[in-house]
Amino acid sequence: MKKAGFLILLSLLLILPIGIKADSPSLAFGALIKGSGPAIYYYASDSGRYAFPNEATFKTWYNNFSGVITISDIELAAVPFKGNINCKPGVKMLKIQTDPKVYAVGEDGKLRWVETEALAKELYGSDWNKKIIDIPIAFFTNYEIGVSIETKNSYSPVTIMSQFNFVNTNKNVKKIMSSGSSSPSPSPSPSPSPSPSPSPSPSPTPTPTPEPEPTPEPEPTPEPTPTPSGSGTVYYIRTDGGNATQCTGLANTAYSGSGTGQACAWSHPFIALPPDGTKRINGGDTLVIANGSYMMGYGAPGDDNCEIEFTYDCMMLPIPSGTASQPTRILGQNWNNGCGSKPEFYGVERPWAIIDLTKSNNVEIQCLEITDHSDCVEDHSGGLKCKRDSYPHGPWAATGILASDSSNVLLKNLNIHGLAVNGINAGRLTDWTLENVDIVANGWAGWDGDIEGTDSNSGTIAFKNVNVNWNGCAETYPGDQPTGCWGQTAGGYGDGLGTGQTAGNWIIEDSSFSHNTSDGLDLFYHRDGGTITVRRTIAEGNAGDQFKLAGDSTITDSVAISNCGYFDGKSFTHNVDECRSGGSAIALTFEGNSQMNLYNNSLYGEGDCLVIAESSSGAVQTVNSINNIFYGSKDYSGGDQTCLIWTNRSNINFNDDYSIIYNVKDQSSVCPSGSNDICQNPQFTKVLKDDFDLTLKSTSPAINSGYTWVGLTSPDFTGKSRPSTSPDRGAYEY
Repeated sequence: MKKAGFLILLSLLLILPIGIKADSPSLAFGALIKGSGPAIYYYASDSGRYAFPNEATFKTWYNNFSGVITISDIELAAVPFKGNINCKPGVKMLKIQTDPKVYAVGEDGKLRWVETEALAKELYGSDWNKKIIDIPIAFFTNYEIGVSIETKNSYSPVTIMSQFNFVNTNKNVKKIMSSGSSSPSPSPSPSPSPSPSPSPSPSPTPTPTPEPEPTPEPEPTPEPTPTPSGSGTVYYIRTDGGNATQCTGLANTAYSGSGTGQACAWSHPFIALPPDGTKRINGGDTLVIANGSYMMGYGAPGDDNCEIEFTYDCMMLPIPSGTASQPTRILGQNWNNGCGSKPEFYGVERPWAIIDLTKSNNVEIQCLEITDHSDCVEDHSGGLKCKRDSYPHGPWAATGILASDSSNVLLKNLNIHGLAVNGINAGRLTDWTLENVDIVANGWAGWDGDIEGTDSNSGTIAFKNVNVNWNGCAETYPGDQPTGCWGQTAGGYGDGLGTGQTAGNWIIEDSSFSHNTSDGLDLFYHRDGGTITVRRTIAEGNAGDQFKLAGDSTITDSVAISNCGYFDGKSFTHNVDECRSGGSAIALTFEGNSQMNLYNNSLYGEGDCLVIAESSSGAVQTVNSINNIFYGSKDYSGGDQTCLIWTNRSNINFNDDYSIIYNVKDQSSVCPSGSNDICQNPQFTKVLKDDFDLTLKSTSPAINSGYTWVGLTSPDFTGKSRPSTSPDRGAYEY
């Protein structure tokens, strides 16, 4: 059952034994509680609440749901959120999609790798593979990694279940006694673990140490969708404003220094959306941020409800939802005047995220810089690891924007850079648009689409003038230069954009995906329907594939330069997997569709092949290729030449014509592929190691030799119109 079903069904819960009564609200320690939202919490003797991340975790502790303890949202807010509940030891084995290892939960709450499939069968029976819980990546970091299980004698699930009955949270161990009482004991903060592109769940076999996960997302209290009235209220934030007692926030003026309830601006965004507090703006309102620098995290103005033990929770409440006609808006002061300068939100003391769009619908965020002031990266293996175990943690934040179950959102004129994990961590989105957004030099990934539960998006996901570059690298502060670039074998990730299994109509226009330490644009898991259209976009210098697309996809007027060995020997490189998974310029995977299209593109590559096309179907499928330029090079791995195209099935046809094919493996046998192909140097302006200009020289055979058909109406890579007859081949019109 998916998480959504769990959240709906958790309206009936166990009636637990009555323990000692809390002062406020009037609850019994050991109770299971909820507010008007779906999230369920365990109420502990430290008067804190601990969330069950998902149904599978809940059911390792309780067999059924009977009886609801529902309290008011005000009462729930009065109970501080302390962490997440882990699985009961011995009941199930655990894994995440990004790590092939399967773990048992030890008596100390630590994860112990079950080293072989045979051992898993011995411990859990022949149906061992049905006794595995897929832990959401965001919550894997609640666990610590313990010693491996090498023999059957070193671990007994039955003994563990009978002797140990505790809940291990991110910062505490709660022992749940048969009487229902609980007593805390400290537990060290675990090492994090991040989110590369998901992969199937293989059998447990000996593998390297698991890749670390980024700082997890806490279980939020969902934000109900309000109905804004009138035209909404405009509030103001400026660094010389006052607090909520001193100022109303309703005027763009400084606080005078005396008096209360003055018509002046608030001094910080936390005052509008206080961490773990009550919001002061509503859906449909506008919050205008004056230029300046705003510290986001523990120690900032308005952090009254933040706790030093849980600084990761010190973040703004989720943006309240507006309506389609009246969105909630968070705007830098120059949002409607070119956005020449942006207010800076910089994270401190390791918050999960700087902006939270969990269950936020009909929202606009414009003209902001979102960053931190540290060059650290979560769990970096090359000396840049962030401090996370004890306060003070330093001036860093995990993620810029966190989002799930969110629709009709506009992100415009944003600069999201230098975060310790991800620029954006978002999934289950509907109809999102990004315009003029930079997502640069974030330590794990630019856009990571793996979130808790299912990830699939829907509607239209549009990227317009979006730059997703240098992710998988730290960023120096000050200086904003890449450093410590690392890939997956070093424990990192590195996709520019990667998703879990998804649907949706993805439109990528006038954008760039360059110099990321894994794949550039990775939509390999676009498998649930919808289309992908890439126009006038460049992918260059990524260490994996440049464009990786699945399903009904078309790439037009774009540039793919697969100099996938770019990071080799660079001063800012820690450890990157050069030409990972072949390092193709374009990788295509058929998912139920019969054709994929490549029109007027310019490709260069030093990976295994310029184009890879794969399918699991026996049906006839076609890659339509017209007016493209394919330029090969010496394979980076040595000893071979980059091939034109590789397919895994003979039923995949490469329907190519009017292309230029040059310097590829077995050139004479693969060119011409179509009767109008040209098999000679296209005469790009510059093709040097890591220095490329794929515009055409005046003597290029690509000029005026392309095919004209009714469907060719788009401008070239630079936006230049193409002639109605005899267009140039490749991405650039001369």
